[in-house]
Amino acid sequence: MADLELVAPEHPEAQRIAVMREFGKLEMAHARTPQAGDNEIRVKIKWVGICGSDIEAFRGTRKPEFMSTPTRLGHEVAGVIDQAGKNVHGVKVGDQVTCRYVWGAFAEYIVCRPFNVKVLPPEFPLRETSLIDCERP
Repeated sequence: MADLELVAPEHPEAQRIAVMREFGKLEMAHARTPQAGDNEIRVKIKWVGICGSDIEAFRGTRKPEFMSTPTRLGHEVAGVIDQAGKNVHGVKVGDQVTCRYVWGAFAEYIVCRPFNVKVLPPEFPLRETSLIDCERP
């Protein structure tokens, strides 16, 4: 789950996000742009698909232990790694990736561990790739 540290639009580290402050209502807001830690990568998000679980969360039909508001939705991600921590191996800045097990990707950037991404061939179109559910074999 992505942090939800909201900031003013003019904040020097602001990124645009979609936030659900209450069930059934999404709005644009700004949050602090995350930085990759030593064991993390940051993905510049290019496309995010809308999953059935996003719709359930939006409607408020997910179990209460799964969702609370305010929150960020989105987890079917295609993007490009733009930061990598000093202990990261196997992926690099510039790799096109799809993400799994992330939440809060209706944003410009998201931070996760290398485990959470699958590197894609550079010729794969990211728009279509965001629809791939890479959590399944």
